[in-house]
Amino acid sequence: MIAPHVRGDAVLAGLCSAVYERDRATREAAIRALGARCWRWIEWAGSEVAVCVTPAGRDIDHVVMVFRGTEVSGHQWRDVLANVGWPSPWAGPGRAHTGYARQLNRVLIRAINRYLPARAVTLTGHSMGGALATLFASLMSMSAGVSWDQLPPAALVTFGAPKSIDRRAAAAITCPVRRYVVAGDLAPLWPPIPGLVHPAPAIRLPAPAWRWDHLPGGIWPLRHHDVDTYAEILSEAADG
Repeated sequence: MIAPHVRGDAVLAGLCSAVYERDRATREAAIRALGARCWRWIEWAGSEVAVCVTPAGRDIDHVVMVFRGTEVSGHQWRDVLANVGWPSPWAGPGRAHTGYARQLNRVLIRAINRYLPARAVTLTGHSMGGALATLFASLMSMSAGVSWDQLPPAALVTFGAPKSIDRRAAAAITCPVRRYVVAGDLAPLWPPIPGLVHPAPAIRLPAPAWRWDHLPGGIWPLRHHDVDTYAEILSEAADG
């Protein structure tokens, strides 16, 4: 069942698409077009997070932290290598995928510093970004209650995310989890090693229709994993 969050989650998928934009002005314009604004941009050694306020305004009580997924253009080798790893102890509970944990560590302190002032935080990401958002959700859920003013995430919403945590780390996540998977998207099957799981059952979305105008940029079946495919399908569901 996709409803009742489909319209809001279509916006989240759009934000996940926007953070792939390399040009700052283009990226911020895409975020504004979705009715949000980029409050802070966190970047270090190839790992990036947009901290967005939605609806756009000055209030940071409720923010959306958007973790960027794997960027294959511009020789982003750290991104590609982050998808290789194995379950290992990390900063949070249980075990985590070493590549994704290393990628998160590059922005972890600054992400926590932006997380703490907000009263409600939605975590989201596409592909590897969803894996990082999942790790961050587990860590912040575990840490909630350590100090009187720290709250767990409001929600975790991922699109085509691979596996990044074990069962113990997944069990630590206390917020609602919506994990979208388009039919034919193979990324959620990664990595094919034991010990790692998804934090929630998949919300299945239909495969995109094949069209001639999607070639060559929308090479089949890579388009099943494209973040814009997720945004389009959810937007169509919201309008339908």
